[in-house]
Amino acid sequence: MVDARFQGKGYGRAAMSDVVGRLKHESGIRDIQTSFHPDNTTADALYASLGFARTGELIDEEIVVRIQLAQP
Repeated sequence: MVDARFQGKGYGRAAMSDVVGRLKHESGIRDIQTSFHPDNTTADALYASLGFARTGELIDEEIVVRIQLAQP
């Protein structure tokens, strides 16, 4: 989560890109899953642009997205 004062400056994208990049090289990690509130269209677009796809699941009324890092 990025404080509202700093949103829209690319910090969230940079952080998520770094996390995805680092976890791709970790042994045994096959995917990353996260969620966002349905009203958060910015998060939806960010995750989609990084390769996350909706799973069709809802957790605590949040949309679940997942990116596959390695083949099972």
